[in-house]
Amino acid sequence: MRVFAGRWHPRLCLREALALYAVLRGMGCPARFHLGVYKRHGKLLAHSWVTVRGRTVVPFAGEDRIRTIYTHPA
Repeated sequence: MRVFAGRWHPRLCLREALALYAVLRGMGCPARFHLGVYKRHGKLLAHSWVTVRGRTVVPFAGEDRIRTIYTHPA
């Protein structure tokens, strides 16, 4: 598990969102993967999440501040 703790590895939310997306799509669920950005303390940060029928599967704090920059499938 130390492999996943390094600075070079994607953020936890990205790994979780990709895994959740793959499982849900594999079950035939109309899941969508999203990648967005937001600013905190002057820094630009990224976040990944999954939605099903427009609802976030795992809610997160600050949803209203995030600007979506990529969605799959579009």
